[in-house]
Amino acid sequence: MKVVVVGGEGFIEIFAWETAPGYSVHLLNYTNPNMLRGWFTGTYPVGPQLVRAELPESINGARVDWCMTPELGPGCGQSAANAWCTSKGFSRATSFNWIVQSAAFRQGDHTLCNGYCGAFTDVTCE
Repeated sequence: MKVVVVGGEGFIEIFAWETAPGYSVHLLNYTNPNMLRGWFTGTYPVGPQLVRAELPESINGARVDWCMTPELGPGCGQSAANAWCTSKGFSRATSFNWIVQSAAFRQGDHTLCNGYCGAFTDVTCE
């Protein structure tokens, strides 16, 4: 079962679907003064939206490594979280959590860490 939860101000329509490369969630902002009266006269920003998606256990994928490359150092933690957010069109990561697990995808060199890997469990972007 796939679940998408969105929290924030405004009137938002949500579309979520699975494609060959992965999952996609689109948010459409319908917040405006004439929302229920025909043609839109303008839109208003709704501010940050928190989107959380729960994927099925059977998904064939790996978490994102909390380091950009195999070396520990400046490419780990906040740097890797920021890289993930900017790759998705956001400006930066505001928070993240991670765990130690057996496999994770490294963004910097596009390799898979197999063994003792730090991997993000969640990243919040803005």
